[in-house]
Amino acid sequence: MQFKFLKPLLKPAKTWHNRLAWLAFISLFIWALSGLLHPLMSWTGPKLAAFFPPKAVLPASLVSQVPAVLKQHQINQALLVKVVPSVNGVVLQVTQDELAPRRYFDLSNYRELADHDVEHAKWLARHYTGFADTAIKSVTLQTQFDHAYPWVNRLLPVYKVAFDSPDGLTIYVHTETNAQAGLTNDYKTQVQGWFRTLHTWHWLDDFEYARVLLVGLLMLVLVLSTLTGMALVLSIKRSAKATWQRNVHHLVAYVIWLPLLGFSGSGLYHLLHAAIADQHNGLRLAQPLTWQDDELNQQIWSSKELGFMLNGLSLIRDPQGQLIYRLSLPSNKAGKGGHVHDAVKTAGKDEHRHHGHQAPQRDAIYDGIAITDPALYISAKTGQQVAFNDEKLVIAMAEQQLGLSLEQLQGTQLITHFGLHYDFRNKRLPVWQLDYDSELGDKVFIDPATGILVDRLTDSARYEGYSFSFLHKWNFTRPFMERTTRDIIMCIVLFMAMFFAALGIVLKLRRKA
Repeated sequence: MQFKFLKPLLKPAKTWHNRLAWLAFISLFIWALSGLLHPLMSWTGPKLAAFFPPKAVLPASLVSQVPAVLKQHQINQALLVKVVPSVNGVVLQVTQDELAPRRYFDLSNYRELADHDVEHAKWLARHYTGFADTAIKSVTLQTQFDHAYPWVNRLLPVYKVAFDSPDGLTIYVHTETNAQAGLTNDYKTQVQGWFRTLHTWHWLDDFEYARVLLVGLLMLVLVLSTLTGMALVLSIKRSAKATWQRNVHHLVAYVIWLPLLGFSGSGLYHLLHAAIADQHNGLRLAQPLTWQDDELNQQIWSSKELGFMLNGLSLIRDPQGQLIYRLSLPSNKAGKGGHVHDAVKTAGKDEHRHHGHQAPQRDAIYDGIAITDPALYISAKTGQQVAFNDEKLVIAMAEQQLGLSLEQLQGTQLITHFGLHYDFRNKRLPVWQLDYDSELGDKVFIDPATGILVDRLTDSARYEGYSFSFLHKWNFTRPFMERTTRDIIMCIVLFMAMFFAALGIVLKLRRKA
């Protein structure tokens, strides 16, 4: 195939393709080889025994015990107050400091469980690893990211739970969400270290400008080498006397140039965006809850009215400043208009379908569980149900935390799966997505159970995310291809790219000889 309109570019393309050959060869091998480490870690690294947090169906009557516990222990301020499943049943979890261990209380006798955050972390670690009897070597509260638990994991603080196993299995758990935040062992930590050294050049983190400049220049070399090479292929007619190496190099170029341009171009965009653009994303807790004892009424409805089951229970404030309990109902069991029907009493029969049985497919951890999670709201002061819903709550939270007004709101959506705009690293489901016509083009994601701003996506971050997701990670294949198949194809392409580059260097050396 020959394009005559490219003839004027032939000479400069040939000159620059030859000049950039060695740098392009070295750059491609560094990033292709390190890129292969990513699926290698996924295929050969440690595997989870359970993909999803432990579930507990709790009686709604527990809500009346929450104020008694808080009053008895003179707790009048907290970041988060919620009921969670734990090793000996459901407990009240109170977060008073963002980076400190959480406090736990037995709802049956109102006693505080001393140092229970560590025990809770151990229980979660055994749940996710399936190591019921293996000794735990150490448990450490980690408040900063490091090479074994890098910033892409997002959640802090987490507990690093190390097992006394031959492979040095270590899991990171987030006790507020009961989520596993990362799983590694000695082998995976070493491979991940190689990946970060070769792929992101983290060893230059203390010299960020130098890292961005060097990596950016090498990526630019790859982009230019790919473009000039393709200009040569499209403008030069193949000779019948060409060597087999030249013919193969020529033919492979047709297959490899577009993926190679996608990898290098999106990598360069990702690097520059992270270095230059303002970062607005990241988890942000709601404002601390403060209350007086008279705001907590222990007379919550009647026992008959509370004769149903819940998925979760938390304490929050509504937009008017009223302290309210959020009662999370099991999926599809809430009646219309927020009223409780008899059907609620049957909830919870399927709560353990993902726990204690065969693990779901690997992709399940990246997709999440599709649940709708309606809720009832009860005033902490009057003990009566209030006319409120999750959508109103998250809109108010967005205005409080980011100053985004109702007039700017373009739409709301309940997110029940991880996806393009809200990925599995955030761990929380369900959340609400709010789209705003703001200067930054905000997409805001808020957890209705706690009022936490989980993530914030601006237009600039969204466009870069599309580039990296589609061109670098090939997530455009997800609708018609499972993740493992995609990874195999990407590995084949990377091997072809390295073979292609090696042939190019052979041709260059022969031409010099």
